[in-house]
Amino acid sequence: MSGAMISAVTTLGVSFQNFLINNEKENGAWEVIYKDISKDDLKYIENNTNVKEYMLTSDLYMAENNYSNEEYIKICAYDDKALEGMGVNLVNGKLPTNSDEIVLSRTFFDGKDNEPKIGDSINLEYGSFDYNSNFIKEGSKTYKITGIIERPNFEKSGDYFTSGITKLEDSNNISTYNIGVITKNPKNIFEESVENAEKLDSYKGQDIEEKIQFNHGLLSYMGVSQDNGFITFLYSICAILLVVISVGAILVIYNAFAISVSERKKQFGMLSSIGATKKQIRKSVLYEGFVIGIIGIPIGIICGILGIWVVFILQKDYTNSGKDESLSICKVTDEIPQIIDKYYTGLILVVNNDTFNNIIRNDYITNNILLSVKKDKQDQMRNLLKEILNENTKFSISLSDIASDTSRNKNMMLIIQIFLYGFIILISAVGISNVFNTISTNIALRKREFANLKSVGMTEKGFKKMLNLECIFYGTKSLLYGLPISIFICYLMNKSFNYQSYMLFNIPWIGIIISIIAVYLVVYITMIYSRKQIKKENIVDVLRNDNI
Repeated sequence: MSGAMISAVTTLGVSFQNFLINNEKENGAWEVIYKDISKDDLKYIENNTNVKEYMLTSDLYMAENNYSNEEYIKICAYDDKALEGMGVNLVNGKLPTNSDEIVLSRTFFDGKDNEPKIGDSINLEYGSFDYNSNFIKEGSKTYKITGIIERPNFEKSGDYFTSGITKLEDSNNISTYNIGVITKNPKNIFEESVENAEKLDSYKGQDIEEKIQFNHGLLSYMGVSQDNGFITFLYSICAILLVVISVGAILVIYNAFAISVSERKKQFGMLSSIGATKKQIRKSVLYEGFVIGIIGIPIGIICGILGIWVVFILQKDYTNSGKDESLSICKVTDEIPQIIDKYYTGLILVVNNDTFNNIIRNDYITNNILLSVKKDKQDQMRNLLKEILNENTKFSISLSDIASDTSRNKNMMLIIQIFLYGFIILISAVGISNVFNTISTNIALRKREFANLKSVGMTEKGFKKMLNLECIFYGTKSLLYGLPISIFICYLMNKSFNYQSYMLFNIPWIGIIISIIAVYLVVYITMIYSRKQIKKENIVDVLRNDNI
C-alpha cells in the first residue's frame, strides 16, 4: 500500500504538470519568438544546435474590412509548422494550403445576411498607416475562405481589427519574419535567446527585449520560467505528501516486523538452541524483508499507476457529463425599467424570480452577466448580442468567450480535488491498518497478562473498563503528538500555496474535530475486536501454553 501511494503521488504530480503543459500548448507550443527578422538572419536561428523545431510567421499587412463590424483585418502568413504549433484552433472548415486561401477569425463573422461564407472569395484592399494614423492603400488581394478559427493570440478582445491567416509562401513577398522556436533543452532559454538575438544584424541598434517574446505560461509549467513559483509549489506539495506517506509507511513496516519478531521469539530460541548464530538469525530476518520488498514494491507501483489511470478515466467521464440549461430571450426593448438608474448603460435582463435564482445560483451579484452557451450555439448567441448592440446604442456590451477557460479551470480543480481526497483516503487506510495491526497484536501478545488478571478475580466488567481506559489513553496520546504535527504540515502547505498570492492561514477546526472523532472510533472498534478474540481463549490453556 505504501508503494502504491508513493507511486500514485509521483504519478499524479507528473501527470498534473503534463496536463497543464498540454493545455498551455493549445495556445501555442513555441517557447520563444524572435520578431521582425530578415531572411538572411533566419539561418542563425534555424541552424542553432539547441533548436529542436522552428515555425515561421509573418505580419503581412492590414486590410480594410467591408464585411463586418471591425474596421480592419490583420492578415498574417503561417507555414505548416506554425499552423500546427502557434495556437491556430480550427472551428470549421480546413486550414489554408496556399497563399490564395485564408482562414478568418470567428470575430469576423457577425451574422449579417451578406457576410461571406466558407468557400466564398473576398477581395481585400490592403495598405499601411502613416504617422497621422491615416490608412494608405497599397494594393488588393483576393482570398478564398477555407475555414473559421478561434480568435488567435495576437488578436485581443476590444481590438479595432479582426484577423485572417494565410499560408506562408515565397510568393507572399515577405521582407521580415517572426520565428517561433522549440528548444531541445529550455533550461537556459532566457540567456541563450538574448545571446542569439545579439548576433542578428536585424536587431542592431534596437531594443532586443522588445523583439523577443517568451511563452511564460508554458515555460513556467515546464519549470524553466524566471518565476518558478508554480514548480516550487507543485514540488513542495508532493514532497510534503511523500514525507507524510514515508513516515506512515516506516511506522507500519516497523510495527509489522517488531510484532512478527515478538511472536516468533520461541522460534528464534529454538534455532539458537540447535546452533544458529545471531548473525544467521539476523540474515534470515533481513532475507524475509528483502523478499517481501521484491514482491510488494512492484505490485505497489503498478497498483498506484493503475489507480491514477482509473482516476483520470473517471475524471474524463465526469467532465464530459454536463447539464445544459437554456435562457430564451423573448423580447428586446429600449425602455429602461423605472427601478433602474436612467443613466445606466449596461445590459439589463428582466426575468422571473425562479429564473433569477437559477442565474445567480446563490452567488454574489455583479454587473457582469455570464451566459453558458453550447459550443454549436456560441456564434448564434454572439451574433444576437451584437445585433442588440447595433440596434440599441444606449447599451454597452463587452463579449468574452470564457468557455474554454472555464473548462480548463474545472478540469484543474477536479484533478486537485481527486488528488487531495484520494490522498486522504489512502493515508487514512494506512493509518487505520497500522492502528488495527498494532493494537490487535499488542492485545494478543498480552494473553498471559489478561489470564493472570482474570485468575485473581478480575470480572468481565472490570476487564472492559480497563480496555476502555486504554482506548482513551491510546487515542489521547496519539492526538497529542499528531495534532501539532498536522497543523505544522498544514502551515507548510499554506506557505507553498502562497507562491503567487498571499493566502491567510486558518486552522482547519472542522477537520481536526473529524480527526479526533475518527481516532477514538477506530481505536475503540479495534479494541472491541481484540477483546472478542481474547474472550474466546481459555485461562487455563493460556497459562499452560505460556509455560511450556
